[in-house]
Amino acid sequence: MAIVLNNSKMKVDIRGAGGVLSKALTRLKKRRIFKKKNYPITVVFVSGEESRKLNKAHRQKNKPTNVLSFDYEASGELILCPEVIRKEAKKAGNSVKKQTAWMIVHGLVHLSGLHHDQSGKKAEKAEKLEESVLASLGFK
Repeated sequence: MAIVLNNSKMKVDIRGAGGVLSKALTRLKKRRIFKKKNYPITVVFVSGEESRKLNKAHRQKNKPTNVLSFDYEASGELILCPEVIRKEAKKAGNSVKKQTAWMIVHGLVHLSGLHHDQSGKKAEKAEKLEESVLASLGFK
């Protein structure tokens, strides 16, 4: 499993992001949720404007979003927007580190095939899985 972090020349503290990604992926594999092998994942940090453009192009929502997940069959990509993540962290009373970890886990859950826009039970399963993985990483 190759993990590539690319901060798109932004001033973003990415320390720990690779560790969160790797550990969360290991936990999802142990639970047989993430089944892909030899699947490189790229994490890209983008500006609010770039996030808005991508969100509009792929989800028809004209606003920046915290994370976008793209499954390209042979690889995956997580697009994170620190601007949105910082705002959401403040609103939720979380550290930026925890909120970023949550968005990485959330993106991995999407790459595993679980989506919050599915039926109630599947959405609930995805949310509980995220909470469990975050707790196992030391985020309460």
